[in-house]
Amino acid sequence: MTLEYLAFDGLPRLSKIYNLLSYTPRLRRLSVEHIWGDSYTPLVQFILPRNLTSISLCSWGLSFDELASFIAIVGSELEFLRISIVHQTALSNAYQWQQLMLRHMPRLRTFLFDYHGPLIKDADENNRCRTLLDEFSSPFWIERQWFFAHSHCHYHQFSQEVRLAFYSTQMRRRYCCQIDEFLDDNICSYQDPVFNLFFGPRISMKNRNIVANFPFQFPRVTELELRDNYYTINIDSFIDNLSHIIILTNITYLRISFNNQLLNNFVKLLNRMPNVQKLILDVRPSSEMEVLSNQQTNTLDFVCNNNVRTVQITGELALATVQLIKNLFPRMEHLRILNRENDLISIVRTLLSNRINNSHLFSLTFDGDDAMIKKLKTIIDNKKLLDNYNIEHRQSELCLWW
Repeated sequence: MTLEYLAFDGLPRLSKIYNLLSYTPRLRRLSVEHIWGDSYTPLVQFILPRNLTSISLCSWGLSFDELASFIAIVGSELEFLRISIVHQTALSNAYQWQQLMLRHMPRLRTFLFDYHGPLIKDADENNRCRTLLDEFSSPFWIERQWFFAHSHCHYHQFSQEVRLAFYSTQMRRRYCCQIDEFLDDNICSYQDPVFNLFFGPRISMKNRNIVANFPFQFPRVTELELRDNYYTINIDSFIDNLSHIIILTNITYLRISFNNQLLNNFVKLLNRMPNVQKLILDVRPSSEMEVLSNQQTNTLDFVCNNNVRTVQITGELALATVQLIKNLFPRMEHLRILNRENDLISIVRTLLSNRINNSHLFSLTFDGDDAMIKKLKTIIDNKKLLDNYNIEHRQSELCLWW
């Protein structure tokens, strides 16, 4: 075959990769999403891909030794290697990587490395973050202009297991940065001096940690998650401190906690991020939560200078606040509502009644079943809220568009 570029997704076994390569001797670029192993060994008469100069392995699930065996077969002409790996043996030591490159990848010019897995510890159960950075800072790496940084995050939202991300600084990070964990000396006492300069696109922070003396700036961040309520803080100082950490006008995605007490603060903050396209509101009820009366709603005069097109609301947002959506997001095109099946009819009626004041809105997504579809059709037709519209199931949700 004369195939020169091959990319595929899925969960292929390493044997399938070898088989494909045996039929594509002129292959120049290979990109694989996931690779897992088996007991297969290439035949002696395996045809080497002599022109293979670029390999991208988005998720290598095997050990370093298995990777080394693979590279020994296909790496002689490699100039570009990008690899994301989860096996701890990948970070046993930097010397093994040096030897692999010198012996089997002599033409390598670009090396993009990303490890995301368990913390690497020594025999005394101490973190090896600083040691790893020192090992990967020898003349071998510096001469080639290959530099590395590290960060930490929990395995998932409800886990206490801390994971290590160790990566090339030239590589835009795929994982959300958990700043609060990075600053936690109980996880790691070493704060990487170049960590912040290369991290992006997403960052997650607790509002209480956004202070005037915050030690880092993140110029590449475009997606921001703010956690905790912020109605007890000085919003002007908060925004000023945040603007020294990230470039607010670069933010295109914002996830933030929200309730009626936060409305004024929320509007001030969002007005400083005029390029936010997608917004997720995590509604957090509290014992002090106020419900806006209709009179209060009518007297509120917000000047909203935002470009939000997609909004997701999770939780119990007061109906009176729903009435303000047309004012809060004048360019909104799509609204997704989660966990509000009980009040859904009222919410949809409110939104569609105000549709003239928000001509951009054209679709709603929400939880529901066939009975809900019938109810919605009845209210829409009886009240003549829409002329031409459709409602249908999309996976586990309902979608209404017009």
